[in-house]
Amino acid sequence: MPIRFAFLVILGVATMAAAAERGVVQGRVLNGSQVNEPIPNAQVILRLVEPNGLVPVGETTTDESGRFRFEKLPADLGLSFVPGANWNGIHYPGKRVRLIPIAPEADVTIVAHDCVAEPNPLIAKRHSMEVESDEGMLRVTETILIENPSLRSYVGKSEEEGASPVTLRLSLPPDFAKVVFAEEFYGRQFTLGETTLQTDMPWTPGKREVKFTYYLPFESRRYLIERTLDLPVDQFSLRLPGELANDAQCNLDSISENREHSVEFRAQGSNLEQGFVVKLELGDLPLAWTTYARWVALTLLASLITALTIGLRLRKVAGSYGAKEPEQIEPATPEQRAA
Repeated sequence: MPIRFAFLVILGVATMAAAAERGVVQGRVLNGSQVNEPIPNAQVILRLVEPNGLVPVGETTTDESGRFRFEKLPADLGLSFVPGANWNGIHYPGKRVRLIPIAPEADVTIVAHDCVAEPNPLIAKRHSMEVESDEGMLRVTETILIENPSLRSYVGKSEEEGASPVTLRLSLPPDFAKVVFAEEFYGRQFTLGETTLQTDMPWTPGKREVKFTYYLPFESRRYLIERTLDLPVDQFSLRLPGELANDAQCNLDSISENREHSVEFRAQGSNLEQGFVVKLELGDLPLAWTTYARWVALTLLASLITALTIGLRLRKVAGSYGAKEPEQIEPATPEQRAA
């Protein structure tokens, strides 16, 4: 029995040692724009999945059949890898695979695409806006499901010589305070202009959801939001909570009747064209206490200025009528009183 146990231990150690060197990630790179034809001479990067991100651990080039292969990878540690192909300046990641002793090999198909600079194929399958009140500011959250329905990656074109191409612009109201993206990835991809967010990020075929929030300060009870649509939109909706819905007007149809809880506006029956302006007018907004404090301070200052002005004018009027100082009467001397 002890001999058999020792044999099994030795066999297990030997198996694990062999597995540690026989991990393989292989596959093909195909062109999704050309009926999945193989792509030769494509650069393939193998990345190791770590808690802080993906770390490149290998690089190779596809053969004439579009095949690639990474060998002698550790298969005894349960590590995960992501192979990806670089094609026409765009990185196309494959699926994530995990190597283990009982399954030390993984086969991955990576689909890349040809590129197009124009026309812009992007559409918004769904665009939603949610407006809320937040201490003297309106918090507007937009979620846009953007689709490239073509079989080519959209890379855009440069508007000026030497400038980076622009693939998408997102309009912002001119008086916005700040912008925050829900995902850090998109926060790194977009740059902020005076009234726009723009990116040169390539848009591969398929759908992506972009979500961001911006803030609009207000100092009066009425406020007008105008949002110009950046893409053709299949479905658009705008939602308000109950405290903002009571005195709200929009150039879209209302589909909710219970304004005590919330109200939703939608474009009914037709898609919205690129460039359409959604207009939302809000009334009876809750002002922040700082706004009231400023009003009180301004009122007191105006009252003080008015009082000073009136005082100065009265003195000026009195002087214009020759007002004189009252005469000082000297007391009579004893001789004058005796006389």
